[in-house]
Parts: sequence; C-alpha cells; structure tokens
Amino acid sequence: MKTIINILRKRVAHRLHKKLIKIENQKMVSFTFDDVFDSAFTNGGGVLKKYDANGTFYLSMSFMKGLGGKKEIFTEKVLREALKDGHEMAGHSFNHLSAFHVTKEELLTDELKNKEEFNRLNLGVKLENFAYPYGDQVPMVKEEMGKSYHSSRGITEGVNRGLTDLNNLKAIRLFEDDYSLEYIYKILDDFNKKGGWLIFYTHEIEENHSRWGCSPKYFEKVVERVVELGIPIETIKESIRKVAS
Repeated sequence: MKTIINILRKRVAHRLHKKLIKIENQKMVSFTFDDVFDSAFTNGGGVLKKYDANGTFYLSMSFMKGLGGKKEIFTEKVLREALKDGHEMAGHSFNHLSAFHVTKEELLTDELKNKEEFNRLNLGVKLENFAYPYGDQVPMVKEEMGKSYHSSRGITEGVNRGLTDLNNLKAIRLFEDDYSLEYIYKILDDFNKKGGWLIFYTHEIEENHSRWGCSPKYFEKVVERVVELGIPIETIKESIRKVAS
C-alpha cells in the first residue's frame, strides 16, 4: 500500500510546482554523478577532463570521510581537486534522505546541513543545483527545492526538450548492468537528430561497480561517442545559463 501511495505522491509532484523553461534549437549533454564516490571524481572526472569537459557532482556531504557518516565514499582532497579542474558541485541532501520517508521539515533541515557542511570547507562556490535522492519527490519538497535551487534533477527517463520543468529534470542512467553501449549509442544518435538537453547520471566509475554504476571503459566510450558526434558537454549550471540566454 505504501508503495502505491508513494507512486501517486510522485505523480502529483510531477504535475505541480513547475519551473518551466523552453528548450529549442539547442543541443547539449551533461554528465552527472550522485552521492559521490571517489571513483566518480577520479575516473569519471578524469575522463571528462581528457576530453576538455566538466561534469556535475551531486554531493551528500555525510558521505565525505571525516564527517562521521555511516558510509564514507569520498574525501575532501578529491572534492577540492575536482573543483580545481572546473567541475560543478551540487546538492543531494546531507544524509541522502528519501522524501517519501521523512517529513518536509526533516528533509529541509537535512538539506540545510548539507549546504552548511559544504560551505564550511570555504571552497568559494555554492551548491546551486539539486538532485532528489532516489528520485523521490513529493509536492511540498519539490516546491521548497524549487525555491532553494536553480534546478532539481530526478530520475524520470527521457530527454529535456520543448517545455521543460527545471524542478524535475529528466535523465538517462548510465548503469552498465542495465544498458549496453549499443543501447546508449542509439539514444545518442536519436538525440543528435532531435536536439534538446540530455542528462546522464551514474554513481561509482570502477571495475567492480555496483548495479548503479559503470566501468571506466564503459563511461569513456559514452563520452567518446558524444565528442565524436560533436555535441557540446556542459555542466548543469552551464546548461541552464545557455538555455536561459
């Protein structure tokens, strides 16, 4: 019953609190990483820099080593190095909380803590964009994230084209166990003909990846194909600026 209720809550959220922008006569791809693992910074970010491109990393700061979280998957050092390389940092809540399982107040307090811990590092940048943990959305949370961030990315599959809701950006997952390279190439070939804003997302980039990640070779093949097609690779921040101009 709870699953059905949450599906309905998400559907309602998709219909409400929209921040609409029109995407036409444009073509760009963004590579994004959730949580974020050390290997996403080093391997994923490294591949992008090889092709003179940058990505967007959605951070849950409780995952950074030294902050006392149950799951430490990245270090301050790799975060700082990624920023020096020009990558964008974005928000993903401090404790990676699902909007389905906490109150609006709990989630907003957690998101504020994420910003505070990030700002405490004095990196000279702010978290301007957001991704919903697990893609879970409810109307009130979507409304609040829309006030706090320029955009919020979900996990609804598709390309952002025409009237686009910046509070629920669509994306395509780069989960190697789910999608073959051939399938991703077909998506890119179709996208190259029709245009729009295509956002990819994944988690760790390593040989022994989970079902939510991919290998360095797989990731590089996708980036390589985008470059071969001549499609610009932009961060989320850069893409929004491009669309709004």
